[in-house]
Amino acid sequence: QQWDHARRNGRKVVQAPYNAIRSRRELLGKSLDGVAEQVGVSKSYLSLVETGKRQLTPVQAERLADVLG
Repeated sequence: QQWDHARRNGRKVVQAPYNAIRSRRELLGKSLDGVAEQVGVSKSYLSLVETGKRQLTPVQAERLADVLG
């Protein structure tokens, strides 16, 4: 799955393959709270990312990749 890059309000953002994020997190047995804390976003924001309603910045996407391997 490919990560798409876009610009929103002048900031570069990363549109993650959101269905893969939740699947990977659940496969690893990680909680939404725990992953959100490690990525540096709120639980509600990460939930929105997982449902495709929000996007990650490149820095956040890199942190998420580190957390989920």
